[in-house]
Amino acid sequence: MPNTARTRPSYRNCLPGELAEAGRAASVHIEGPREDEDAELYRLLDASGIKTREQRSDMFKGFGIFGGWWAETYPKIKALCQAEQPDFIFADDLADACLDVARDLDIPLAGMAPQLPPSMLPVSYVPGMPGYQLKHITSENASLVDRVAEEVCRLKISFAAGGVMGRITGRNAISGPPKPRHLFFVNSFFGLEVPKELPPMVRPVGPVLADTFSPLSPDSTIAWFLDTHKRVVYIAFRTHIRTPD
Repeated sequence: MPNTARTRPSYRNCLPGELAEAGRAASVHIEGPREDEDAELYRLLDASGIKTREQRSDMFKGFGIFGGWWAETYPKIKALCQAEQPDFIFADDLADACLDVARDLDIPLAGMAPQLPPSMLPVSYVPGMPGYQLKHITSENASLVDRVAEEVCRLKISFAAGGVMGRITGRNAISGPPKPRHLFFVNSFFGLEVPKELPPMVRPVGPVLADTFSPLSPDSTIAWFLDTHKRVVYIAFRTHIRTPD
């Protein structure tokens, strides 16, 4: 039910089959934006960043598009839940409409993310705006000049946000608090995360990996790159990085 399923068409085919093999009945409901809206969002996020005014502007234009989908997806998901009466909702942390429906209809909920969301569980030793730092992700080795630069960057990002983030977080009350009020799974390599004390409701479960992977085409650029490099570390930053292949 998460509206993020709209941006991952392959899930429509593989998920029902996998659930059927496990002896579970499955149906998929696609509630979300059109493909052209998806393409515009990805274009803006691909061009976004924090170093220039134009990059920051594109970032929050993308957030504005994403937040605008809430008004479309929330009533559809709410009607679906009222009709199907699910016992439990398991949603991606970006599927804010699902989180709000679970709260409003008092349905047990668990959230999931491929990394600990930067704004969740804030700590004093993370300088600047979590997730959008220029140089240091913690203040352990940051000089005074570096810390001031991170705070200046935070102000620039806040100025670029304008009223966009206020409109988004004002709607999504359940996904906004820094400490989640529901069970939350983090599917991440935790050695890559900034160390934080985790409350009982936040559970590291990663990395959850697929049992099998589709082989790369031998003529692809990625296959050539892997064949010519002995040691490669691949880190995926959510779903907004796309390779040329």
